[in-house]
Amino acid sequence: MKKFCVLKKFSVLFFLYFLFYFFIINCFVLVIYGEENNYSKDVLMNSIFSIQFDSNSWIIQSIDKDYLTLVSKDIAYDTVSFHFKPKKIGKTSIEFYDLYKKGSIIYNINISENVQINPSFTFSFAENTNISNTSNTTSYFDIAFFLFSNGMYQDAINYFIKGKENEPLNFQKIGASKIAYYLGVCYFNLKQYNVASSYFAQAKNSSIFDIQVYSYYYMAKTQIMLKNYDLALDNLFFLIYKLNPDNSLYDNSYFLISSIYYEKKDYEHIILLIYPKIDILDRSVFKDYFNYYLAISYYDGRKDFLTAYSFLKKISNSSFEYYDKVQEMIKNIEANFIDFH
Repeated sequence: MKKFCVLKKFSVLFFLYFLFYFFIINCFVLVIYGEENNYSKDVLMNSIFSIQFDSNSWIIQSIDKDYLTLVSKDIAYDTVSFHFKPKKIGKTSIEFYDLYKKGSIIYNINISENVQINPSFTFSFAENTNISNTSNTTSYFDIAFFLFSNGMYQDAINYFIKGKENEPLNFQKIGASKIAYYLGVCYFNLKQYNVASSYFAQAKNSSIFDIQVYSYYYMAKTQIMLKNYDLALDNLFFLIYKLNPDNSLYDNSYFLISSIYYEKKDYEHIILLIYPKIDILDRSVFKDYFNYYLAISYYDGRKDFLTAYSFLKKISNSSFEYYDKVQEMIKNIEANFIDFH
């Protein structure tokens, strides 16, 4: 009987200890996963948004499927990302649970009207993908374009490739040249220039004008990075003959061509390229460069210091890359080649 009482007493103490331990642990969890882990996020109806955690032990505990669709879940070695697509306007929440730390956090999601995502890549053809979606799942291409517009180029590549392999109808509707162009830009931004070059070669054949000319432009930039200057010049000359002067690529192409000639100290080609168009190029954002390149060409190339001086005097922006050198050259010409008396 005495032994039974001792046992009973021990059981009560163990139970009380367990309750105390459970209370302490839960208080600790409440401190860690309290109000500071209740987040808010504003999203758009036509967007795909992502929530990423630094540990891959997180899962979705609850989600209102009337408001949100889970597009995909990407698990890496030490991270996990959830991609969602809104289904209707309103307010909802997603609760996540950490299997390792045994705690929850809540994201309050405010879904607002269909406003265009403002992508970092702003060409007109970027926004109309014409994706056919006959199911409730989101297209791989939807995700790819979203990731691209947010600068997540490696992830975008993965989803473009998944789309090509799994969605032949959408791939056909968007167009092979358009997908090739976007893949080219992704690889260009990742500095994988040889791979980018192969995609731009495909995209240059596009029947869509914007894709075609931007493919030529990026092909030129890719060849410059590979130091294939003659190939770069071929692509750039195509653009200046194809484009109107009011197209931004027209200025950019002239700038890249003149920069290549400047690096090669090919002063005669700089004069032949820029001088006949200087009235137009003086309205360009690169006008200081064009005047500087002409000045150098006359100064070092033809030793025509007075003509060089006339172009140097047009450069007044003190933040210009070569401004100090411009001032030096002006002083030298004024001291040695101009008679002010």
